[in-house]
Amino acid sequence: MKICICDDDAMVRKEVSNYVQTLCIGISASDITELSSGEALVKHYAIKGRFDLIFIDVEMGGMTGITAAEKIRMQDPNVIIIFISNHAQYVFDSFSSEAFHYILKPIKKQEFEEVFTRAINKFMLMNTLIWLKWQGKRFPVAIREIRYVENKFRHILLHTEDGDMEANGSVTEILSELEIYGFLKINQSCIVNIDYIKRLSAEEVVMKDNTVLPVSVRRRMSVLKSYDEYLHKMKW
Repeated sequence: MKICICDDDAMVRKEVSNYVQTLCIGISASDITELSSGEALVKHYAIKGRFDLIFIDVEMGGMTGITAAEKIRMQDPNVIIIFISNHAQYVFDSFSSEAFHYILKPIKKQEFEEVFTRAINKFMLMNTLIWLKWQGKRFPVAIREIRYVENKFRHILLHTEDGDMEANGSVTEILSELEIYGFLKINQSCIVNIDYIKRLSAEEVVMKDNTVLPVSVRRRMSVLKSYDEYLHKMKW
C-alpha cells in the first residue's frame, strides 16, 4: 500500500507517519511519501505515479489541498483521500474531490485510528478480485474497476475502467458476489457500482461517465433506500 502525507508542517507529517506505522504492521517508512505542498503532490502524480491513500492538509502555501485533491481525483477515481485541517469550515469544499474523511487538528489518536482502519478496510475491499469465465477461459477482474454489469442474451457484459468484457452467468448470479462491495440492482438486467454513481433519481441512474441507466418501478424504493444508507455511512 502506497501512502502519501502532504502537509507543509513537518511535525504533522511525522505524527501521521508514526500513527500509520504503529497502527498497521505491514506498512513501513518505505511505503510512505512525505510532501510539503499541493504542487509537489500533483507533480509526483504526473511523474512518479499514484498512491493508494493520501492524507492532505487543506491550507498550505500556494496550491490548497482542496485544489490539489480535485486535480488528483480527475486522474485517479480510486485513491482514498483524507483531509487534515485546523478548520471545520472546509468540510463542504472537500466534497468536490470525493474525500473519504476529514480530520481536524490537533489530531486525536482514537479518531485517527478509527478513520485509518476504515480506510484500510476500504482499500482491501477495493483490491479484491472476482474470477469469471468466458469461452472456456478463467480471468480475474478487480471489483473496484467494475462500473456496472448488464445481462446480454445468455451471458453478462461488464463495463469496467479497462473497457467492456463478456463473461458467463447472469446479473442475479454475479450480484450474489458483488452486493457486499456496494453494488445495487437497479432493474431486472443491470447492477451498478455505487462508487461510480454521479446522480440518482427514482427514474434513472447517471454514472460518472454520464451513462444513463433506467431504474425499474419495482426497484425504485429499494434502490433509493440502499443509496441513502450508503451516503449515511460515508457521513463524517
